[in-house]
Amino acid sequence: MWNDCIIIANGEEETDDFTMDMRPAFKRYINDIRRPPREKVWYDILTKTCFGSEQIWSTSNSRESFLTLKETFLSDPTWGMPYVQDYFGSFTGFKFVTSNLIASHPEVLDKIAGSKVLIVGGGPTANEVDWKAEDYDHILTCNHFFMNQKLSVIPNILLAFVGNEIDTQSQAFRTYFENSDTMVCFENVSIPKEIFPGLINHFGTDKVMFAHTRYRSKIGTAARLMIFAAELKAKEIHVVGMDGVAKGTKHGDIAQHSFQPGKHVQGAYDYDLYRRHYVVLWDQLLNELNPDILYKNLGEGHELNMSTSITSKELT
Repeated sequence: MWNDCIIIANGEEETDDFTMDMRPAFKRYINDIRRPPREKVWYDILTKTCFGSEQIWSTSNSRESFLTLKETFLSDPTWGMPYVQDYFGSFTGFKFVTSNLIASHPEVLDKIAGSKVLIVGGGPTANEVDWKAEDYDHILTCNHFFMNQKLSVIPNILLAFVGNEIDTQSQAFRTYFENSDTMVCFENVSIPKEIFPGLINHFGTDKVMFAHTRYRSKIGTAARLMIFAAELKAKEIHVVGMDGVAKGTKHGDIAQHSFQPGKHVQGAYDYDLYRRHYVVLWDQLLNELNPDILYKNLGEGHELNMSTSITSKELT
């Protein structure tokens, strides 16, 4: 059992955990994905809800973990290569293409293959856990990391995913990236595409790239970085600062954030949705993308770490 969720079907074949009282939820899931299931179907025993990786934005809603099905990612007219060519058209070429990832600058991405990587998110464990940069070949991080005292002076940050919450014209952003070798990696989260040409011109084509991931859950950028590093075939991936939320978190609450102390929660958090999204994330990482990668959840055991019940069982 992961986060109070169990597998009740592998495709259309029901598992031994399937019971008759789950059938209404199972039927709702089939109606949602608009076809008989071909992959695992999970059941949330707390909310009596079925969920899985076949729930996608185009048939369900943007609360799901994936934009498209794996087999239609590249051709999908809304989120596939046509979208990338329009949205990221300022970048020179789409040089790394798989059924889960479209990105530029393979000379940077090639460094990840076979390496030991640390992913640092903005959750509280990024500050509270004693991790050492020198233990890793590369560090991947995100957004306001340059405001964190420890991260701002680490030399081996390879790249940072930058989303729409960042003011790319701010002095803090410009100062950090002008004085470091860290790659600015824009991901697809509603950044106005008009800003790309100016930043490419300012920093140069060897300093700015993009990454477009099929995986797009609600649990934060660190989770997308996990998928990104796994798809690029890292040998070992550790993560810190990918934690989660407290039950009952609501708009206006002060979040425990390692990059932005005192940050207020914007919008509504769905604790149960987050719980299920962590299940889908770790199922992808451990069973779908590259089962040979060694993972470690450095935040395991923290009160806000929503992966603990999974990683404490599955990771050695």
